Amino acid sequence: MAKKKHSYRDSLFVDLFGKCENAKENFLSLYNAIHDTNLKINEVTIEPITLKNVVYTGVNNDVSMRINDSIIVLAEQQSTVNYNMPLRCLEYVTAQYSKMFKKKKKYEKKRIKLPSPEFYVFYNGRRNFRKKRR
Repeated sequence: MAKKKHSYRDSLFVDLFGKCENAKENFLSLYNAIHDTNLKINEVTIEPITLKNVVYTGVNNDVSMRINDSIIVLAEQQSTVNYNMPLRCLEYVTAQYSKMFKKKKKYEKKRIKLPSPEFYVFYNGRRNFRKKRR
């Protein structure tokens, strides 16, 4: 039964911020809440860039948007505690950068301007989450 709840929560998060008709507006609202800003949809460029089963890495994430070509925001919904999220987020952003630029460009002298990544994990599980000590 827990599997169904997990899928339902994940699906709701992805639908609300990534797939529905108002996904960009919903995502901008989430972004504004996180950053304590009041950006309007007509003031920014928002491009969905979510990874779904990228063949060469097997990487996929919940919702990602590129905002004004300068920021990549990757958002994950978790209903279980996962202490490996920093590594997973690193994989997500690396896969995004690989998709954004042709391989040849990495070997040119000219510096590639990378959008700054921001990572957010929204935890809605029942278990208390405590930072794991080293």
